[in-house]
Amino acid sequence: QLSRITPLVSGIRQLSVSSASLKAVSEIPKRPATPWATFYGSQMPQYKKAYPKLAAPELMRKISDAWGQVTPEEKEQMKQIYEKEKAIYKQKLAQVPEDVISSAKSAKVSKKAKSVASELNKLLAENNKPKRNLSSYLIFCNDARSQLPASMSASEKIANLAKAWNNATEDVKAKYEEKMRADNERYKRELAAWTLKMEKEGILPRINALQDQVALLKKLAKA
Repeated sequence: QLSRITPLVSGIRQLSVSSASLKAVSEIPKRPATPWATFYGSQMPQYKKAYPKLAAPELMRKISDAWGQVTPEEKEQMKQIYEKEKAIYKQKLAQVPEDVISSAKSAKVSKKAKSVASELNKLLAENNKPKRNLSSYLIFCNDARSQLPASMSASEKIANLAKAWNNATEDVKAKYEEKMRADNERYKRELAAWTLKMEKEGILPRINALQDQVALLKKLAKA
């Protein structure tokens, strides 16, 4: 059993409120960590070392149990330090130009959107989501690309394929339109089966939540 190591107040970040710490800044100050976040961050390395085979959620539960053993007095002292840090944070934030704040918010939203999209794509890849159907043009390119000289650069191949497609007869294009429709039917069948499987395995709610989050963040980024 790992002994609880309480982050004693004497060891927590100490504050020195000076005029220098409140001077105008040209970047967004970092929001202070809550007492729980401070405790969690200080304990995680020790718990990971003590329980190397445990997943993050299980480690968090153990640390949460340890947090419950911290005395009310220690928690109150940690809260007081946090409130002082938060007051300094707000004073610093008030002196940041509005355009800097707006720019930072936009960058933060974009970064978050990329992070969530990456998590979603990883989850879909791990669960083998069916590949979306290709357009008639892309199916044509896949067939024609092998006939191009290997000495061609990527940009030359793209230009050559586009020209070949534009010059293709109606019969050729119709053939690839039919291939596209067949591929679309394949995708619909595979997607329906995959969605049912994800629902049975309890993964679908997580996928839907991530998709909704990505869509919302994209809207915020545009706004």
